[in-house]
Amino acid sequence: MFAAARKAAKDLISSLPINAEDNLNLPSQCFPEKYSLLQLYERLALDSEKQSKEASSDFREYSDKLATVLILASSLSSSSRLTRSSSDAASISNLSLWLSKVILPDEAFVLNKDGDLTLSSKRIHSGFLAKQIGTLGLRSLNLLYTINPSPTSHIPSSTIDNGILLSALAFTNDSDPWTTTLARTQAHSFLSQHTSQTHSACFLVAYLLQSAIRPLFSKSRPSTVTSSGRKAMPSSIPPKHHDFTAEQTRKPWKYEAPYSLALLEFCVENASEEIIKQHWSLLIPPLLTLLDDNSTHIRSRGLAITSLFLPKLPHKILIQSGLDSVFEEAIMPSLSWLPSLTPLGESLEILPSAYGALYVLCDARYPAPQHSTSALHVSSAFISISTSNEKEKEQVEKERKKKERLKFLDKIMRQGIFAGYSYASSYPDIVSHLVEEMGNIVARMGIPSVKHLKDILPILSTALCDSFATSHEHLLLQAVKTLQVVILNCWPRMQEEGHRNEVVKSVVVCWKSVSQEMQEKGDGAEEGKQCEDCEEVDENTLGNVRKQIAVAGRLLVKAVEGEVDMQTELAPLLAVDQKLVEDVFGINGTTRSK
Repeated sequence: MFAAARKAAKDLISSLPINAEDNLNLPSQCFPEKYSLLQLYERLALDSEKQSKEASSDFREYSDKLATVLILASSLSSSSRLTRSSSDAASISNLSLWLSKVILPDEAFVLNKDGDLTLSSKRIHSGFLAKQIGTLGLRSLNLLYTINPSPTSHIPSSTIDNGILLSALAFTNDSDPWTTTLARTQAHSFLSQHTSQTHSACFLVAYLLQSAIRPLFSKSRPSTVTSSGRKAMPSSIPPKHHDFTAEQTRKPWKYEAPYSLALLEFCVENASEEIIKQHWSLLIPPLLTLLDDNSTHIRSRGLAITSLFLPKLPHKILIQSGLDSVFEEAIMPSLSWLPSLTPLGESLEILPSAYGALYVLCDARYPAPQHSTSALHVSSAFISISTSNEKEKEQVEKERKKKERLKFLDKIMRQGIFAGYSYASSYPDIVSHLVEEMGNIVARMGIPSVKHLKDILPILSTALCDSFATSHEHLLLQAVKTLQVVILNCWPRMQEEGHRNEVVKSVVVCWKSVSQEMQEKGDGAEEGKQCEDCEEVDENTLGNVRKQIAVAGRLLVKAVEGEVDMQTELAPLLAVDQKLVEDVFGINGTTRSK
Protein backbone atom coordinates (compact mmCIF):
# COMPACT_ATOMS: atom_id res chain seq x y z
CA MET A 1 0.00 0.00 0.00
CA PHE A 2 2.85 2.39 0.84
CA ALA A 3 5.48 0.79 -1.41
CA ALA A 4 5.87 3.87 -3.61
CA ALA A 5 6.17 6.11 -0.57
CA ARG A 6 8.79 3.82 1.01
CA LYS A 7 10.87 3.84 -2.17
CA ALA A 8 10.71 7.63 -2.36
CA ALA A 9 11.63 7.87 1.33
CA LYS A 10 14.68 5.64 0.95
CA ASP A 11 15.84 7.58 -2.11
CA LEU A 12 15.52 10.86 -0.21
CA ILE A 13 17.35 9.49 2.85
CA SER A 14 20.24 8.12 0.80
CA SER A 15 20.81 11.55 -0.76
CA LEU A 16 20.71 13.50 2.51
CA PRO A 17 23.96 15.26 3.50
CA ILE A 18 25.18 14.81 7.07
CA ASN A 19 23.78 17.40 9.52
CA ALA A 20 21.01 18.52 7.16
CA GLU A 21 18.40 20.53 9.05
CA ASP A 22 15.65 20.53 6.43
CA ASN A 23 12.06 19.70 7.38
CA LEU A 24 11.75 16.57 5.24
CA ASN A 25 8.55 15.79 3.37
CA LEU A 26 7.42 13.42 0.63
CA PRO A 27 5.28 14.52 -2.35
CA SER A 28 1.58 13.66 -2.12
CA GLN A 29 1.66 11.59 -5.34
CA CYS A 30 3.63 8.92 -3.48
CA PHE A 31 0.58 8.04 -1.37
CA PRO A 32 -2.70 6.24 -2.08
CA GLU A 33 -5.78 8.33 -2.73
CA LYS A 34 -7.31 7.31 0.60
CA TYR A 35 -5.99 5.71 3.78
CA SER A 36 -7.08 5.51 7.42
CA LEU A 37 -5.22 5.97 10.70
CA LEU A 38 -5.69 2.27 11.38
CA GLN A 39 -3.96 1.44 8.08
CA LEU A 40 -1.11 3.78 8.95
CA TYR A 41 -0.65 1.96 12.24
CA GLU A 42 -0.85 -1.55 10.80
CA ARG A 43 1.17 -0.94 7.61
CA LEU A 44 3.80 1.38 9.12
CA ALA A 45 4.19 0.97 12.87
CA LEU A 46 3.65 -2.80 13.11
CA ASP A 47 5.70 -3.54 9.98
CA SER A 48 8.50 -1.29 11.34
CA GLU A 49 8.67 -3.36 14.53
CA LYS A 50 9.13 -6.50 12.47
CA GLN A 51 11.85 -4.86 10.35
CA SER A 52 13.73 -3.74 13.48
CA LYS A 53 13.97 -7.32 14.69
CA GLU A 54 15.30 -8.44 11.30
CA ALA A 55 17.74 -5.51 10.81
CA SER A 56 21.32 -6.66 10.26
CA SER A 57 22.94 -3.51 11.66
CA ASP A 58 22.21 -0.36 13.66
CA PHE A 59 22.59 1.75 10.53
CA ARG A 60 20.02 -0.35 8.66
CA GLU A 61 17.65 -0.16 11.63
CA TYR A 62 17.88 3.64 11.87
CA SER A 63 17.46 3.98 8.11
CA ASP A 64 14.30 1.85 8.11
CA LYS A 65 12.85 3.71 11.10
CA LEU A 66 13.51 7.09 9.49
CA ALA A 67 11.80 5.97 6.27
CA THR A 68 8.75 4.83 8.24
CA VAL A 69 8.51 8.00 10.34
CA LEU A 70 8.99 10.15 7.23
CA ILE A 71 6.10 8.35 5.51
CA LEU A 72 3.91 8.80 8.58
CA ALA A 73 4.68 12.51 8.95
CA SER A 74 4.10 13.17 5.26
CA SER A 75 0.85 11.18 5.16
CA LEU A 76 -0.52 13.00 8.23
CA SER A 77 0.27 16.32 6.53
CA SER A 78 -2.15 15.32 3.73
CA SER A 79 -5.17 15.25 6.01
CA SER A 80 -7.59 15.43 3.07
CA ARG A 81 -6.69 11.84 2.16
CA LEU A 82 -7.44 10.48 5.62
CA THR A 83 -10.66 8.50 5.97
CA ARG A 84 -12.25 8.72 9.40
CA SER A 85 -13.69 5.89 11.49
CA SER A 86 -14.72 5.06 15.04
CA SER A 87 -11.31 3.45 15.65
CA ASP A 88 -9.43 6.74 15.20
CA ALA A 89 -8.98 7.33 18.93
CA ALA A 90 -7.36 3.93 19.44
CA SER A 91 -5.21 4.36 16.32
CA ILE A 92 -4.00 7.78 17.45
CA SER A 93 -3.13 6.34 20.85
CA ASN A 94 -1.29 3.36 19.31
CA LEU A 95 0.62 5.50 16.83
CA SER A 96 1.60 7.94 19.60
CA LEU A 97 2.90 5.16 21.82
CA TRP A 98 4.89 3.69 18.94
CA LEU A 99 6.36 7.10 18.08
CA SER A 100 7.31 7.73 21.72
CA LYS A 101 9.42 4.57 21.70
CA VAL A 102 10.97 5.22 18.27
CA ILE A 103 12.10 8.80 18.90
CA LEU A 104 13.55 8.26 22.37
CA PRO A 105 17.34 8.96 22.22
CA ASP A 106 19.52 5.91 22.84
CA GLU A 107 23.20 4.95 23.03
CA ALA A 108 23.85 6.37 19.55
CA PHE A 109 24.36 9.76 21.23
CA VAL A 110 26.47 8.79 24.23
CA LEU A 111 29.78 9.98 22.78
CA ASN A 112 28.62 12.44 20.13
CA LYS A 113 28.75 15.51 22.40
CA ASP A 114 32.48 15.26 23.16
CA GLY A 115 33.51 14.98 19.52
CA ASP A 116 32.46 13.04 16.45
CA LEU A 117 36.12 12.43 15.57
CA THR A 118 36.19 9.61 18.14
CA LEU A 119 33.38 7.76 16.32
CA SER A 120 33.32 5.67 13.19
CA SER A 121 31.66 7.10 10.08
CA LYS A 122 28.78 4.61 10.40
CA ARG A 123 28.20 5.64 14.01
CA ILE A 124 28.14 9.31 13.01
CA HIS A 125 25.66 8.58 10.23
CA SER A 126 23.47 6.55 12.59
CA GLY A 127 23.38 9.48 15.02
CA PHE A 128 22.34 11.81 12.19
CA LEU A 129 19.52 9.49 11.15
CA ALA A 130 18.37 9.23 14.77
CA LYS A 131 18.20 13.05 15.00
CA GLN A 132 15.98 13.13 11.93
CA ILE A 133 13.78 10.42 13.43
CA GLY A 134 13.27 12.56 16.52
CA THR A 135 12.39 15.68 14.53
CA LEU A 136 9.92 13.92 12.24
CA GLY A 137 8.47 11.86 15.09
CA LEU A 138 7.65 14.98 17.11
CA ARG A 139 6.13 16.56 14.04
CA SER A 140 3.95 13.46 13.65
CA LEU A 141 2.85 13.66 17.29
CA ASN A 142 1.75 17.25 16.85
CA LEU A 143 -0.16 16.34 13.68
CA LEU A 144 -1.87 13.38 15.38
CA TYR A 145 -3.21 15.50 18.23
CA THR A 146 -4.46 18.23 15.93
CA ILE A 147 -6.62 15.83 13.95
CA ASN A 148 -10.27 16.50 14.77
CA PRO A 149 -11.78 13.29 16.14
CA SER A 150 -14.68 11.80 14.26
CA PRO A 151 -18.18 12.23 15.71
CA THR A 152 -18.13 8.67 17.03
CA SER A 153 -14.72 8.95 18.76
CA HIS A 154 -13.44 11.04 21.63
CA ILE A 155 -9.85 11.72 22.75
CA PRO A 156 -9.75 13.24 26.22
CA SER A 157 -6.57 15.22 26.74
CA SER A 158 -6.20 13.91 30.27
CA THR A 159 -5.71 10.32 29.10
CA ILE A 160 -2.42 10.90 27.25
CA ASP A 161 0.19 8.36 28.26
CA ASN A 162 3.05 9.63 30.46
CA GLY A 163 5.54 7.82 28.27
CA ILE A 164 4.58 10.01 25.31
CA LEU A 165 5.23 13.15 27.37
CA LEU A 166 8.57 11.73 28.55
CA SER A 167 9.73 11.24 24.97
CA ALA A 168 8.81 14.83 24.09
CA LEU A 169 10.62 16.12 27.19
CA ALA A 170 13.83 14.52 25.94
CA PHE A 171 13.96 17.16 23.18
CA THR A 172 13.44 20.31 25.27
CA ASN A 173 17.10 21.35 25.56
CA ASP A 174 18.96 22.26 22.37
CA SER A 175 22.35 21.60 24.00
CA ASP A 176 21.65 17.88 23.70
CA PRO A 177 23.25 16.36 20.59
CA TRP A 178 20.01 14.73 19.45
CA THR A 179 17.92 17.92 19.61
CA THR A 180 17.68 20.01 16.47
CA THR A 181 16.10 23.46 16.37
CA LEU A 182 13.03 22.00 14.66
CA ALA A 183 12.78 19.19 17.20
CA ARG A 184 12.90 21.60 20.14
CA THR A 185 10.18 23.75 18.57
CA GLN A 186 7.99 20.71 17.92
CA ALA A 187 8.54 19.37 21.45
CA HIS A 188 7.57 22.64 23.14
CA SER A 189 4.55 22.96 20.87
CA PHE A 190 3.37 19.47 21.85
CA LEU A 191 4.04 19.89 25.57
CA SER A 192 2.28 23.26 25.68
CA GLN A 193 -0.98 21.41 25.00
CA HIS A 194 -0.51 19.30 28.15
CA THR A 195 0.88 21.79 30.66
CA SER A 196 -1.58 20.89 33.41
CA GLN A 197 -0.39 17.28 33.28
CA THR A 198 3.37 17.89 32.92
CA HIS A 199 3.45 20.42 35.79
CA SER A 200 1.43 18.32 38.22
CA ALA A 201 3.02 16.77 41.30
CA CYS A 202 1.78 13.36 40.17
CA PHE A 203 3.72 13.58 36.91
CA LEU A 204 6.85 15.30 38.24
CA VAL A 205 7.27 13.26 41.42
CA ALA A 206 5.48 9.94 41.04
CA TYR A 207 6.30 9.37 37.39
CA LEU A 208 9.47 11.27 36.45
CA LEU A 209 11.42 11.29 39.72
CA GLN A 210 10.35 7.99 41.26
CA SER A 211 9.58 5.81 38.24
CA ALA A 212 11.93 7.15 35.55
CA ILE A 213 14.91 8.98 37.09
CA ARG A 214 15.47 7.19 40.39
CA PRO A 215 16.06 3.68 38.91
CA LEU A 216 18.56 5.09 36.40
CA PHE A 217 20.71 6.72 39.13
CA SER A 218 20.26 4.13 41.88
CA LYS A 219 23.57 2.31 41.23
CA SER A 220 25.76 5.41 40.90
CA ARG A 221 24.86 7.31 44.06
CA PRO A 222 27.95 9.13 45.43
CA SER A 223 29.28 8.09 48.83
CA THR A 224 28.98 11.64 50.18
CA VAL A 225 25.24 11.26 50.77
CA THR A 226 22.97 8.62 52.25
CA SER A 227 20.11 6.93 50.41
CA SER A 228 17.78 9.56 51.92
CA GLY A 229 19.80 12.39 50.38
CA ARG A 230 21.48 13.63 53.58
CA LYS A 231 25.18 14.14 54.22
CA ALA A 232 26.92 10.84 54.96
CA MET A 233 29.19 10.42 57.97
CA PRO A 234 32.93 10.28 57.20
CA SER A 235 34.24 6.75 56.81
CA SER A 236 37.70 5.37 57.51
CA ILE A 237 37.22 2.63 54.92
CA PRO A 238 39.65 3.08 51.99
CA PRO A 239 37.91 4.24 48.80
CA LYS A 240 37.08 1.56 46.29
CA HIS A 241 39.09 1.35 43.09
CA HIS A 242 37.20 2.66 40.10
CA ASP A 243 36.01 -0.22 37.95
CA PHE A 244 35.93 1.05 34.39
CA THR A 245 34.56 -2.24 33.07
CA ALA A 246 31.48 -1.95 35.29
CA GLU A 247 30.84 1.74 34.63
CA GLN A 248 28.30 1.14 31.88
CA THR A 249 26.21 -1.11 34.11
CA ARG A 250 26.47 1.35 37.03
CA LYS A 251 25.47 4.35 34.92
CA PRO A 252 22.48 3.44 32.75
CA TRP A 253 21.46 7.12 32.81
CA LYS A 254 24.60 7.90 30.81
CA TYR A 255 25.03 4.91 28.50
CA GLU A 256 21.45 3.71 27.96
CA ALA A 257 19.21 6.72 28.67
CA PRO A 258 21.20 9.90 27.92
CA TYR A 259 17.92 11.83 27.84
CA SER A 260 17.69 11.49 31.64
CA LEU A 261 19.51 14.83 32.04
CA ALA A 262 16.74 16.61 30.16
CA LEU A 263 14.14 14.92 32.38
CA LEU A 264 15.96 15.94 35.56
CA GLU A 265 16.34 19.51 34.33
CA PHE A 266 12.63 19.70 33.51
CA CYS A 267 11.72 18.43 36.99
CA VAL A 268 13.91 20.97 38.79
CA GLU A 269 12.90 23.85 36.55
CA ASN A 270 9.15 23.27 36.79
CA ALA A 271 8.74 21.89 40.32
CA SER A 272 7.29 24.36 42.79
CA GLU A 273 9.12 25.23 46.00
CA GLU A 274 6.55 23.16 47.89
CA ILE A 275 7.32 20.07 45.77
CA ILE A 276 11.07 20.63 46.27
CA LYS A 277 10.53 21.00 50.02
CA GLN A 278 8.70 17.68 50.26
CA HIS A 279 10.71 15.61 47.77
CA TRP A 280 14.21 17.13 47.76
CA SER A 281 15.76 13.79 48.76
CA LEU A 282 14.85 12.36 45.34
CA LEU A 283 16.86 15.05 43.57
CA ILE A 284 20.08 15.07 45.62
CA PRO A 285 21.62 11.74 44.44
CA PRO A 286 21.14 12.47 40.70
CA LEU A 287 22.50 16.00 41.04
CA LEU A 288 25.61 14.92 42.93
CA THR A 289 26.14 12.07 40.47
CA LEU A 290 26.25 14.56 37.59
CA LEU A 291 28.62 16.84 39.52
CA ASP A 292 30.96 13.88 40.04
CA ASP A 293 31.03 12.72 36.42
CA ASN A 294 34.24 12.97 34.38
CA SER A 295 32.51 14.21 31.22
CA THR A 296 32.72 17.97 30.75
CA HIS A 297 29.31 18.25 29.12
CA ILE A 298 27.56 16.22 31.81
CA ARG A 299 29.29 17.97 34.70
CA SER A 300 28.54 21.37 33.18
CA ARG A 301 24.90 20.37 32.77
CA GLY A 302 24.82 19.20 36.38
CA LEU A 303 26.17 22.57 37.53
CA ALA A 304 23.46 24.38 35.56
CA ILE A 305 20.70 22.19 37.05
CA THR A 306 22.16 22.67 40.55
CA SER A 307 21.94 26.43 40.04
CA LEU A 308 18.21 25.98 39.36
CA PHE A 309 17.71 23.68 42.34
CA LEU A 310 19.44 25.48 45.21
CA PRO A 311 17.26 28.65 45.24
CA LYS A 312 14.16 26.44 45.60
CA LEU A 313 15.56 24.34 48.46
CA PRO A 314 14.56 25.78 51.87
CA HIS A 315 17.52 27.24 53.75
CA LYS A 316 16.72 25.23 56.87
CA ILE A 317 16.89 21.93 54.99
CA LEU A 318 20.10 22.94 53.21
CA ILE A 319 21.88 23.63 56.51
CA GLN A 320 20.40 20.96 58.81
CA SER A 321 20.95 18.14 56.30
CA GLY A 322 24.59 19.19 55.79
CA LEU A 323 24.04 19.54 52.06
CA ASP A 324 25.65 22.97 51.95
CA SER A 325 29.10 21.50 52.54
CA VAL A 326 28.32 18.51 50.31
CA PHE A 327 27.53 20.76 47.35
CA GLU A 328 30.59 22.90 48.09
CA GLU A 329 32.84 19.85 47.99
CA ALA A 330 31.15 18.65 44.79
CA ILE A 331 31.42 21.97 42.90
CA MET A 332 34.87 23.25 43.93
CA PRO A 333 36.89 20.63 41.95
CA SER A 334 35.34 21.94 38.72
CA LEU A 335 37.34 25.16 39.16
CA SER A 336 40.53 23.21 38.46
CA TRP A 337 39.40 21.93 35.04
CA LEU A 338 42.01 24.03 33.27
CA PRO A 339 44.30 23.59 30.27
CA SER A 340 46.48 21.86 29.42
CA LEU A 341 45.06 18.86 31.29
CA THR A 342 41.59 19.92 30.17
CA PRO A 343 41.07 21.06 26.56
CA LEU A 344 40.60 24.82 26.29
CA GLY A 345 37.09 24.58 24.85
CA GLU A 346 35.93 22.31 27.67
CA SER A 347 37.44 24.62 30.29
CA LEU A 348 35.57 27.59 28.85
CA GLU A 349 32.38 25.52 28.95
CA ILE A 350 32.61 24.38 32.55
CA LEU A 351 34.16 27.38 34.35
CA PRO A 352 31.20 29.78 33.95
CA SER A 353 28.79 27.10 35.16
CA ALA A 354 31.03 26.25 38.14
CA TYR A 355 31.44 29.83 39.34
CA GLY A 356 27.76 30.51 38.74
CA ALA A 357 26.77 27.49 40.85
CA LEU A 358 29.07 28.63 43.68
CA TYR A 359 27.48 32.09 43.69
CA VAL A 360 24.02 30.50 43.87
CA LEU A 361 25.22 28.25 46.72
CA CYS A 362 26.59 31.31 48.52
CA ASP A 363 23.24 33.11 48.28
CA ALA A 364 21.31 30.01 49.39
CA ARG A 365 23.71 29.29 52.23
CA TYR A 366 23.91 32.85 53.54
CA PRO A 367 20.62 34.56 52.64
CA ALA A 368 19.89 38.17 53.51
CA PRO A 369 18.55 38.46 57.09
CA GLN A 370 14.78 38.73 57.48
CA HIS A 371 13.37 40.69 60.39
CA SER A 372 10.59 38.84 62.19
CA THR A 373 7.98 40.49 64.38
CA SER A 374 8.23 39.73 68.09
CA ALA A 375 5.42 38.01 69.94
CA LEU A 376 3.21 40.11 72.19
CA HIS A 377 3.98 40.04 75.91
CA VAL A 378 1.91 41.06 78.91
CA SER A 379 4.43 43.35 80.50
CA SER A 380 5.81 46.34 78.60
CA ALA A 381 9.06 46.02 80.55
CA PHE A 382 9.35 42.41 79.53
CA ILE A 383 8.69 43.42 75.94
CA SER A 384 11.60 45.83 76.06
CA ILE A 385 13.97 43.25 77.58
CA SER A 386 12.85 40.48 75.21
CA THR A 387 13.17 42.69 72.15
CA SER A 388 16.61 43.83 73.22
CA ASN A 389 17.77 40.23 73.72
CA GLU A 390 16.35 39.17 70.38
CA LYS A 391 18.05 42.05 68.58
CA GLU A 392 21.34 41.19 70.24
CA LYS A 393 21.03 37.54 69.20
CA GLU A 394 20.07 38.54 65.68
CA GLN A 395 23.08 40.84 65.46
CA VAL A 396 25.44 38.10 66.70
CA GLU A 397 23.97 35.62 64.23
CA LYS A 398 24.16 38.17 61.43
CA GLU A 399 27.85 38.82 62.12
CA ARG A 400 28.58 35.10 62.26
CA LYS A 401 26.94 34.48 58.89
CA LYS A 402 28.70 37.49 57.41
CA LYS A 403 32.08 36.10 58.49
CA GLU A 404 31.25 32.66 57.13
CA ARG A 405 30.09 34.17 53.83
CA LEU A 406 33.31 36.17 53.47
CA LYS A 407 35.32 33.05 54.34
CA PHE A 408 33.50 31.14 51.60
CA LEU A 409 34.18 33.89 49.04
CA ASP A 410 37.82 34.01 50.18
CA LYS A 411 38.06 30.30 49.43
CA ILE A 412 36.67 30.78 45.91
CA MET A 413 39.10 33.65 45.30
CA ARG A 414 42.16 31.72 46.50
CA GLN A 415 41.40 28.21 45.27
CA GLY A 416 39.61 29.30 42.11
CA ILE A 417 40.96 32.62 40.80
CA PHE A 418 44.52 32.78 42.15
CA ALA A 419 45.25 29.06 41.81
CA GLY A 420 43.72 29.01 38.32
CA TYR A 421 45.72 32.04 37.21
CA SER A 422 49.02 30.61 38.47
CA TYR A 423 48.34 27.42 36.53
CA ALA A 424 46.82 28.72 33.27
CA SER A 425 48.10 32.30 32.94
CA SER A 426 49.41 31.58 29.43
CA TYR A 427 45.87 31.14 28.04
CA PRO A 428 44.31 34.56 27.35
CA ASP A 429 40.75 33.22 27.13
CA ILE A 430 41.06 31.55 30.53
CA VAL A 431 42.65 34.65 32.07
CA SER A 432 39.83 36.79 30.67
CA HIS A 433 37.23 34.62 32.37
CA LEU A 434 39.15 34.47 35.65
CA VAL A 435 39.49 38.25 35.64
CA GLU A 436 35.75 38.56 35.06
CA GLU A 437 34.97 36.23 37.97
CA MET A 438 37.48 38.12 40.11
CA GLY A 439 35.40 41.25 39.61
CA ASN A 440 32.23 39.36 40.51
CA ILE A 441 33.76 38.12 43.77
CA VAL A 442 35.15 41.55 44.71
CA ALA A 443 31.69 43.06 44.13
CA ARG A 444 30.14 40.43 46.40
CA MET A 445 32.74 40.87 49.13
CA GLY A 446 32.77 44.65 49.13
CA ILE A 447 35.43 46.45 51.15
CA PRO A 448 36.69 43.26 52.92
CA SER A 449 38.19 42.30 49.55
CA VAL A 450 41.07 44.71 50.28
CA LYS A 451 42.90 41.75 51.79
CA HIS A 452 43.37 40.42 48.25
CA LEU A 453 44.65 43.64 46.68
CA LYS A 454 48.27 42.46 46.82
CA ASP A 455 47.31 39.58 44.52
CA ILE A 456 44.59 41.25 42.44
CA LEU A 457 46.48 44.31 41.22
CA PRO A 458 49.52 42.39 39.85
CA ILE A 459 47.18 40.15 37.82
CA LEU A 460 45.36 43.15 36.36
CA SER A 461 48.60 45.02 35.79
CA THR A 462 50.10 42.07 33.90
CA ALA A 463 47.05 41.90 31.62
CA LEU A 464 46.94 45.66 30.98
CA CYS A 465 50.69 46.21 30.52
CA ASP A 466 51.37 43.21 28.30
CA SER A 467 53.21 44.16 25.10
CA PHE A 468 50.78 42.07 23.04
CA ALA A 469 47.68 43.02 25.03
CA THR A 470 45.93 44.57 22.03
CA SER A 471 45.86 41.15 20.37
CA HIS A 472 43.30 40.12 22.96
CA GLU A 473 40.77 42.94 23.09
CA HIS A 474 38.26 41.00 25.17
CA LEU A 475 40.86 40.37 27.88
CA LEU A 476 41.83 44.04 27.91
CA LEU A 477 38.23 45.20 28.19
CA GLN A 478 37.47 42.74 30.97
CA ALA A 479 40.62 43.67 32.91
CA VAL A 480 39.72 47.37 32.78
CA LYS A 481 36.14 46.70 33.92
CA THR A 482 37.39 44.57 36.80
CA LEU A 483 39.83 47.32 37.74
CA GLN A 484 36.87 49.70 38.00
CA VAL A 485 35.12 47.27 40.36
CA VAL A 486 38.27 46.97 42.47
CA ILE A 487 38.64 50.74 42.79
CA LEU A 488 34.96 51.15 43.72
CA ASN A 489 35.08 48.49 46.45
CA CYS A 490 38.62 48.96 47.74
CA TRP A 491 38.82 52.75 47.44
CA PRO A 492 40.18 53.37 51.00
CA ARG A 493 43.35 51.44 50.12
CA MET A 494 43.86 53.44 46.94
CA GLN A 495 45.34 56.11 49.21
CA GLU A 496 48.34 53.83 49.75
CA GLU A 497 51.13 54.84 47.43
CA GLY A 498 52.01 51.34 46.28
CA HIS A 499 48.47 50.42 45.21
CA ARG A 500 47.86 53.83 43.67
CA ASN A 501 51.04 53.74 41.62
CA GLU A 502 50.18 50.25 40.36
CA VAL A 503 46.82 51.48 39.10
CA VAL A 504 48.32 54.60 37.50
CA LYS A 505 50.97 52.54 35.71
CA SER A 506 48.37 50.04 34.44
CA VAL A 507 45.94 52.55 32.97
CA VAL A 508 48.67 54.76 31.44
CA VAL A 509 50.56 51.92 29.76
CA CYS A 510 47.31 50.36 28.52
CA TRP A 511 46.09 53.70 27.16
CA LYS A 512 49.33 54.21 25.24
CA SER A 513 49.27 50.68 23.81
CA VAL A 514 45.65 50.95 22.71
CA SER A 515 46.14 54.43 21.22
CA GLN A 516 49.18 53.26 19.25
CA GLU A 517 47.32 50.23 17.93
CA MET A 518 44.38 52.38 16.85
CA GLN A 519 46.69 54.78 15.03
CA GLU A 520 48.34 51.90 13.20
CA LYS A 521 44.91 50.69 12.11
CA GLY A 522 44.11 54.19 10.86
CA ASP A 523 40.99 54.65 12.96
CA GLY A 524 42.44 56.51 15.91
CA ALA A 525 40.68 59.84 15.29
CA GLU A 526 37.26 58.28 14.71
CA GLU A 527 37.49 55.92 17.69
CA GLY A 528 38.85 58.71 19.85
CA LYS A 529 35.67 60.67 19.20
CA GLN A 530 33.48 57.66 19.81
CA CYS A 531 35.06 56.87 23.16
CA GLU A 532 33.36 59.94 24.59
CA ASP A 533 29.95 58.41 23.98
CA CYS A 534 29.51 54.96 25.53
CA GLU A 535 26.36 54.21 23.52
CA GLU A 536 28.12 54.51 20.16
CA VAL A 537 31.01 52.15 20.89
CA ASP A 538 30.90 48.44 20.30
CA GLU A 539 31.89 46.50 23.42
CA ASN A 540 34.69 44.59 21.68
CA THR A 541 36.51 47.53 20.08
CA LEU A 542 39.68 49.19 21.21
CA GLY A 543 37.77 52.46 21.34
CA ASN A 544 35.59 51.06 24.10
CA VAL A 545 38.68 49.89 25.96
CA ARG A 546 39.97 53.48 25.94
CA LYS A 547 36.62 54.73 27.17
CA GLN A 548 36.67 52.28 30.07
CA ILE A 549 40.28 53.23 30.91
CA ALA A 550 39.18 56.86 31.21
CA VAL A 551 36.41 55.77 33.60
CA ALA A 552 38.93 53.84 35.72
CA GLY A 553 41.31 56.81 35.82
CA ARG A 554 38.60 59.19 36.99
CA LEU A 555 37.42 56.68 39.59
CA LEU A 556 40.94 56.59 41.02
CA VAL A 557 41.04 60.40 41.25
CA LYS A 558 37.67 60.40 43.01
CA ALA A 559 38.72 57.58 45.37
CA VAL A 560 41.66 59.56 46.79
CA GLU A 561 39.95 62.94 46.69
CA GLY A 562 40.73 65.00 49.78
CA GLU A 563 43.63 62.73 50.77
CA VAL A 564 45.97 62.83 47.77
CA ASP A 565 46.52 65.69 45.33
CA MET A 566 46.59 63.76 42.08
CA GLN A 567 47.60 66.83 40.05
CA THR A 568 50.77 67.12 42.10
CA GLU A 569 51.28 63.36 42.02
CA LEU A 570 50.97 63.29 38.24
CA ALA A 571 53.09 66.42 37.69
CA PRO A 572 55.99 64.51 36.05
CA LEU A 573 53.54 62.87 33.65
CA LEU A 574 51.83 66.19 32.97
CA ALA A 575 55.16 67.67 31.94
CA VAL A 576 55.67 64.88 29.39
CA ASP A 577 52.15 64.23 28.03
CA GLN A 578 49.51 66.64 29.27
CA LYS A 579 46.83 65.35 26.86
CA LEU A 580 47.18 61.78 28.17
CA VAL A 581 46.69 62.91 31.79
CA GLU A 582 43.66 64.94 30.76
CA ASP A 583 42.11 62.08 28.73
CA VAL A 584 42.74 59.37 31.33
CA PHE A 585 42.38 61.18 34.65
CA GLY A 586 40.44 64.30 33.71
CA ILE A 587 43.27 66.54 35.03
CA ASN A 588 44.97 69.34 33.11
CA GLY A 589 47.86 71.61 33.92
CA THR A 590 45.74 74.65 34.83
CA THR A 591 42.73 73.18 36.69
CA ARG A 592 43.27 71.34 39.95
CA SER A 593 41.38 68.09 40.47
CA LYS A 594 38.23 68.37 42.55
